Amino acid sequence: MKTPEISVIIVNYNGKKHLKENLSSLFSQSFKDFEVIIVDNASWDGSVEFVKKYYPKRVRLIVNKTNRGFCGGNNDGIKAAQGNYLFLLNNDTVLDKDCLYHLYNFISHSDERCFAVFPKVLFYHTPCFINSAGVVWNYKNFWRDFRIGLLDFGQFKGSEKIFGAMFVGVLIKKDIFYKMGLFDENLFTYGEDFDVCYQANLLGYDLYLVPEAIIYHKFRSSSQEDRDPLWSYYLFLRNYYYVIFKNLSLRSIFKSLPFLLKLYFLNLLWGFQNKEYKRFWLAIKVPLGLLKRFPSLIKKRIWLQKNRKRRDEEFWDFKEREDHNIFHYCNRPVLNILNVKTALYGSILYKKDGKDFTT
Repeated sequence: MKTPEISVIIVNYNGKKHLKENLSSLFSQSFKDFEVIIVDNASWDGSVEFVKKYYPKRVRLIVNKTNRGFCGGNNDGIKAAQGNYLFLLNNDTVLDKDCLYHLYNFISHSDERCFAVFPKVLFYHTPCFINSAGVVWNYKNFWRDFRIGLLDFGQFKGSEKIFGAMFVGVLIKKDIFYKMGLFDENLFTYGEDFDVCYQANLLGYDLYLVPEAIIYHKFRSSSQEDRDPLWSYYLFLRNYYYVIFKNLSLRSIFKSLPFLLKLYFLNLLWGFQNKEYKRFWLAIKVPLGLLKRFPSLIKKRIWLQKNRKRRDEEFWDFKEREDHNIFHYCNRPVLNILNVKTALYGSILYKKDGKDFTT
C-alpha cells in the first residue's frame, strides 16, 4: 500500500457534533494523497461510535482511555502517522476544497528551513472576518494575534513569513518536528502553539502563511474555555510562564522579570479584590505547577539553548501594540473605522490615551 504524503491528525474530545461537517470537507479536498487519524481523548458523547459506523475504512481511530489533552493526543496520532507531512487539524473546522492543495504545493517546494505552513482562518459564522492569519511575539512578551477580528477583503496575496499562528490547522514537516521533540506534554493543552512556534524560530526554522488556503473555524467551540473558564484560566497562565522560562534566553527573561512579576501579582490581586477566590487560589497554584514540572522544563531548556540558532530579538516584533486584541472582544469581531482602514491599507499608526500604537 502506497505511503500517503500527508497524515491528517484530528484530536477529538466530545466533538461528535463537529465531525460530520469536518470530515466531509476533508474528504472533498482536491488534494487526495492523505490519510486521516482521529485520536479520541476518552469522549462520552458517542464520537467513537460515530466514526466506527460512518468511517470504518477511511479513518484510523485511536481511542485513549483518558483525556491526554491537545499535546498528548496529537503526539499519539503523530507516532502512528505514515505520511511525510503532518496536518494537525481542529475538529471544529471546515476546509475550503483547495486548502490542502495550496498548503502542500508550498511546503513541498520549500527549502530545508521551512518547518510549517498555515492557512488563512476565517470565522465560521462570520467569514468576512479573520480568525487567524499569523501572529507576532511582541517584545513586551505578548503573543499577539494582531489580525484576529480584521475584515477580510482578500488583501493577503501570496505567502508571507510569520512568527507563527494558532494551531487551528497547520501543515508541518514530520522529520523536523521529531527533531524538536514533538509537543511538550507538560502543557497538556493551551499555549502549545506559542511553544512550538517559539522553538521553531529559535532553532532557525521558518514558518509561513499561505492565504490561498482557507479554513472556517467555529471559534472556541471545541475548547473548554466556555464550559470551565477557571480551568482554562489556570492552564493559560501556567503555560504562558512555562513557555517563557523554557524558551527565552536568560538575558530576555531577566529583562522581562518586572513585567512577569507584575502580571502575576495583578492576577492575584484581581481575584482577591473581586472575591473570585477560586481564581485567586488557581493563581497561587501556578508557581506550584511550574515547580512540579521544573526538572523536565530545565532539561528541555538546556537542549533548546544549546541548539539555538537565532537570538530572541531576531524574530520578535518591536512595534508598539496594545496589550489586547483591538479587533476582537468577548469572542466577537469589532467593526470600526480603524478595522476598515487596516484591512484596506495595512498597518495603521493611531493614538490612544496620548500614546502611539500600531494595528
